[in-house]
Amino acid sequence: MDKLEESVRKQWGIGPEPDPVVATVMKRMSDRSRVGIEKYGCTMLREDIDTVGWIDHAIEELLDAAVYLERLKLNFK
Repeated sequence: MDKLEESVRKQWGIGPEPDPVVATVMKRMSDRSRVGIEKYGCTMLREDIDTVGWIDHAIEELLDAAVYLERLKLNFK
């Protein structure tokens, strides 16, 4: 294990999973899920949103991501 991998594992509290990057994503997803359950009082298995509603949610999230990426591009100009 190199120093970068060791640092990432320590920073995010990641165990001995084979790929520390994937493990970091998994931990962040788990943490985000807990926050969402606390905030909204339900899991992603909720049934009050139809398919089009889920698609709209995904589009909104991706649009936010596009804005963040456009902002980061400014750092390289």
